Amino acid sequence: MPSSRYYEPEFANAYVEYDPDEAKRLLDGIGLIDRNGDGWRDYPDGSEFTFTIEYTTAENPLKQDIVQLVTEYWRELGLKVNNREISGSLFTTRFNGNLLEASIANGDRATDVTFPSAIPYIGPGGNLPWPKFADVWLKGQAIDQEIPAEAQRLWELYQASISTVDEAEHIRITKDILASQAENLWVIGTVGMAPHAVIVNKDLRNVPEDGLWCWDTHWTMSVNPEQFYFDR
Repeated sequence: MPSSRYYEPEFANAYVEYDPDEAKRLLDGIGLIDRNGDGWRDYPDGSEFTFTIEYTTAENPLKQDIVQLVTEYWRELGLKVNNREISGSLFTTRFNGNLLEASIANGDRATDVTFPSAIPYIGPGGNLPWPKFADVWLKGQAIDQEIPAEAQRLWELYQASISTVDEAEHIRITKDILASQAENLWVIGTVGMAPHAVIVNKDLRNVPEDGLWCWDTHWTMSVNPEQFYFDR
């Protein structure tokens, strides 16, 4: 968000242009081309490139619309992407088991209220975006996979960012993490700062005309709802 102390225009605007031709060029450049003429891109060894976005709408029904949109965009590029809605309990089980190929999550913990201590989606502060590596970092478990150098670097940066008492150093380190997200797109953002209508009874007073609607502030907590009152 532009109001954030971590904001840089290049972070917010990384790869936001809608440019299918450039997308196809990039896919060709990494060897994902249609090798058998069936209209879908394949790996260099000839095997089909495909993945499924699994998601649950228990938290937000709009996820279904978003998933369908991005699935359609990717399929237009020759990427065989499918989607499947599953129950919240099954989603949790598959997520914790590192069985999801791709999924979607609300962009919470994205303001300066909670972001500094979590960085959950673009860095390794939580179990996203690398749940398997998080088992090593957070639980001390052994895994049968080497952690990539950049992922390990981000984990160390995150530890440094939440440990320093120097605010300028904290901001510098955190921006380094954001720069890695902007370059690598560990998580692909869709829509930011979307408007959200709030319906208020005409007799309710002390309700602000605008505000921040997000999980970070527990929705209305930041506007002091205990001071709302009805004027009859």
